Amino acid sequence: MHHKQNISYEFECRDSGWCRAVFILVSSDENGEAGKVIYALQYIQEEKEKELETQQKLRKSAEEAIQANNAKSEFFQESAMTSAPR
Repeated sequence: MHHKQNISYEFECRDSGWCRAVFILVSSDENGEAGKVIYALQYIQEEKEKELETQQKLRKSAEEAIQANNAKSEFFQESAMTSAPR
């Protein structure tokens, strides 16, 4: 924890789903090394499910936008080829 006030880490636990471990610095010695810390464990399964759902929706939206852009490009290419003077 050198030069940090807290550290957190998210992980998936077999039994309880997603969790967040947090270490909070309470005191340090004259060298800046951690003396006392508080350890807290949060169960964040619902929060993580919402986050993953949002990421999935964003990926789907991005894929749909790419497909629409490709279709538009193909349309303009075909239009340019059929309307070009001969």
